[in-house]
Order: sequence, then C-alpha cells, then structure tokens
Amino acid sequence: MEIGSTFRRLRKEAGLTIGDLADTTGLSRAYISQVETSKASPSLQTVRAMCDALGVSPAILFEDTEAQCVFLPKKRQKVLHFESEKDEQVFSKTINVLSDQNRKLEVVILELSPGTTAGDHAHPGEEVFFILEGELTVTHGKKEFMMSVGDSIHIESQQLHKLYNHTDQNVRVISARTPPGFINLRHDETLKSLKN
Repeated sequence: MEIGSTFRRLRKEAGLTIGDLADTTGLSRAYISQVETSKASPSLQTVRAMCDALGVSPAILFEDTEAQCVFLPKKRQKVLHFESEKDEQVFSKTINVLSDQNRKLEVVILELSPGTTAGDHAHPGEEVFFILEGELTVTHGKKEFMMSVGDSIHIESQQLHKLYNHTDQNVRVISARTPPGFINLRHDETLKSLKN
C-alpha cells in the first residue's frame, strides 16, 4: 500500500498544488513532498489533516485497489446456452457474460437464432443494446424499433421490453445492464422467453 502515491493522486485530482495543501494543513511543502514520495511516514494526526484538506475519508488510503480490477480470460467467462423447440423450429439463445459477478454493471453478448425472442419482461434498472451482427426488433412498451449493425438503444428496463430476431440469420448483440440480471436467469424462465 503506497499512502504517499495515493495522497499525490488525490491532490492532483482535487486540482491542488503542494503549496495549496501546505497552506491548508499548516505542514511544510518539503514535508508534504516527502510524504508523497514515501520518504516520510506521516503520523495519524498528519494523515487526518491531509485527508480533511483533500475532502476525503482516511479510509480511502486503505482500499484494495487491486480488487477493483478483475481480468477475465476467455476460458473464465461464463457462457449460458438455451435451446427450445416449437413446431419443428429450434430456438436458441447464447449469453456470454463478459463482466465479473457481484458488480453493479453487467456486460454480455447475446446471440439469438432466427425467430428467437429474448426478454419480454420488465425489471429495475437500465440497459443498452448494440447490434454487432444481423438485424433485430426491439420492443419497449408500445414502441418498436428495427435495428441493424451499428445501431444502439438505451432503455429504462422497468418498462416491458423484448428482443426479437425477425430474420433468418443469427443476430449478435452486446448489452450493458445495471443492475445485473442475466447471470441470475432461471433456466425455465429463459426457455419460456425463447418460445414467445
């Protein structure tokens, strides 16, 4: 844990110079510079004074910044695949979860086979859909949107919405959603949506 470099980052983010911080805290410029370069270890009283001047809680100095970044190689990404058959037509949906679990934002790639519906539900939060391949019909409340490659839509998810692949080709869509929800899909709910 580098308290000095954290103080330097916070000071710069606040738009303050070492002189500004010295004026506010009563500490010398030389001492603040030594703290920021880890050449001096500040007392608890000094830490409190510097944090007060920067308008932050001392707790920020002890956050585990490594935990805020999670690398997910392809082999660790969760992939959910669902299939259903109706009137001799096979409907399938693949959900490739690109984000880590237990986060506020969830990003996935959806792949829908021809004639497949996804969604047809409402839930808290917001979603953005971006078409990577193919064409898609998106319904939000009473509005219907015909989308093709490069199109995006940002919706309030508490309104009833669904995605429908109206073509004879697979469609791939990247979706960002908050709060997360795809990771918690129940298999029976997903199969039901595939048949609608």
